[in-house]
Amino acid sequence: MVFMYRCKNFLVWAKSMKETLERPKYENLEDYNMWLEKEASAEIGAKQQLYDWIQKSGEDLAQMTSGKEKKELVRVTKEVKHKWLELNDLLEKRKAKVSHLLQVRRNVVVFNILILCIDLL
Repeated sequence: MVFMYRCKNFLVWAKSMKETLERPKYENLEDYNMWLEKEASAEIGAKQQLYDWIQKSGEDLAQMTSGKEKKELVRVTKEVKHKWLELNDLLEKRKAKVSHLLQVRRNVVVFNILILCIDLL
């Protein structure tokens, strides 16, 4: 069934993307922030249409079936939704955390410059 195949592929991609978000390959916060804002956001955004299709198709198929098949369709559709929401939440939390760390670092630099200026007086 095409639906189950797409769900399986979506879940494999979501797992891989989650692992990538949890274990950044960047040592530099600015590079990681740029990756989060541009590449990771774009990759997740590119899956929106597939996610929407899975949700709509899952609901439609569940209405047309019964028994074990219906339960499996409902289960898989819910799993995809859970993973999608989890992934989007993780992306937003990572972006916020990195943004906060960058702001803290900028504040520390400004503070150090002020201390140097005071010492020069």
